Amino acid sequence: MFAIVEFEEEDSVAVVPTSWLSAEDGTAFWPPLPKNATRLAAKNVSPATNWEKFTARVIKKFGKNTKTILFMKLLAVLMPSDDMKCFCALESFNCTASPL
Repeated sequence: MFAIVEFEEEDSVAVVPTSWLSAEDGTAFWPPLPKNATRLAAKNVSPATNWEKFTARVIKKFGKNTKTILFMKLLAVLMPSDDMKCFCALESFNCTASPL
C-alpha cells in the first residue's frame, strides 16, 4: 500500500509506501538523498537505518494501481528534487507546481 502524506514542517507532499510511516508518533521516514525518494518509493524499498524521520500527516492511503503510478510520475515531474513544494487537489490528482 501507498499513502499521500504531507510533511507540514517542510511544506511538501509525497507518495510513500506505508512501510515508511510510523503510526505511533505520526512520522514518516525519508531517505538521505531526496532525489532518489520517488524511485525508492516506486520500488517500495523499506526504510534504512540512516533515514530521517519527519512529522507527517496521512492524506490518503491506497493500493499500488494505475492512479498511484501516475501520481508518483506526476510528482516527479512537478517537483524538482531540491524543492518539494507542490499544492495539490489530491482527490482528483490535479496538481500544479508552486514557484515558491
